[in-house]
Amino acid sequence: LCALADVILDIPSFSGGNTTLEALGSGTPIVHLPGRFMRGRLTGGLLAHAGLDWGIAASHADYIAKATGIARDPGPWRALVRQGAPSLFGDAGAIAELAGFLERAVEEARATGPAR
Repeated sequence: LCALADVILDIPSFSGGNTTLEALGSGTPIVHLPGRFMRGRLTGGLLAHAGLDWGIAASHADYIAKATGIARDPGPWRALVRQGAPSLFGDAGAIAELAGFLERAVEEARATGPAR
């Protein structure tokens, strides 16, 4: 279904998560308006990491303008998504960063003893 859409609208109140990854994997452009909490910023982080930050809106008016502009002519935007999205898939650097964080957290917990 994501591949059939001209543009995916990511809402600020909840995370796109899997839908964002599916859309980007199928080459579908996304317009994102960052929310107040982390759940409303995940898609923005993914877009920025992939070099697709042109899909991140600065305001409600910008969100509407970006969405309608892409929907009118999605072809060029799909090409940009197909260029940038592969950087999100198979990124061993993200796995290494998470592993390092978990190792440091365990070492710190062992050094300070059990929480009371």
